[in-house]
Amino acid sequence: GIKGMDESVKVTREGNVSMVSAGEEMTFLSPSNDQLILVGADNQEKTKAAVTDVLAVLNGGKSTFGENQELAALMKTVDTNSPLWGVAMVNIDMQREKTFEAFDTITLTAKQEKELVSFVFTGQGTDAEKVKASTEALTKDIQDTINQAKPMAAQMKPLQSLVDLLESLKVTAKDKKATLTGEMKPTSVVDAVMMEGGMFWGVMGGDDEEGAASQPAEEAVPMAPLK
Repeated sequence: GIKGMDESVKVTREGNVSMVSAGEEMTFLSPSNDQLILVGADNQEKTKAAVTDVLAVLNGGKSTFGENQELAALMKTVDTNSPLWGVAMVNIDMQREKTFEAFDTITLTAKQEKELVSFVFTGQGTDAEKVKASTEALTKDIQDTINQAKPMAAQMKPLQSLVDLLESLKVTAKDKKATLTGEMKPTSVVDAVMMEGGMFWGVMGGDDEEGAASQPAEEAVPMAPLK
């Protein structure tokens, strides 16, 4: 086991795939040392079904993702060969948070540039004013988190990579679409998603631990081969 791990976190293994379940709605899968996959849904049943689909693909079989036409169409908008990518259909629980309120879908893509990975989150909505308000809320959350993290990083050097990541983030809005860009070292990908307390995810969902930050999208299948 992992010392100090929250009781809701469970570590298992399915064949050659290591799995970490973070509560009922989020699971990390690692089929190799250079790939990390995050699977989330809005309840335990959907999460298990999505994990089963991902495991089937990893084991050379077929999944049912193609049957979800909305998700399949969304996946066609990203480069699945990039070092970090993801798609998500935002659920109602997430939309209760100001940072997610405006968005129906979120995509992520990235590219390797020398020692850094640059990435772009794109949120698509239907109301330009709500998109503008959500981006303003996210910008404030990022700055608040930076202010909280800097004193911690001074005491805990491993946190500095997360501070560097947060300081690289830039949020813009244009009509009904918003983008969040940033860059990080490949090792910071793991730092960001596994950091105890979920600081990075807290930026995306606000400070309420019981709110949208703990509610993954209805369908989300990001993959992160850390090349």
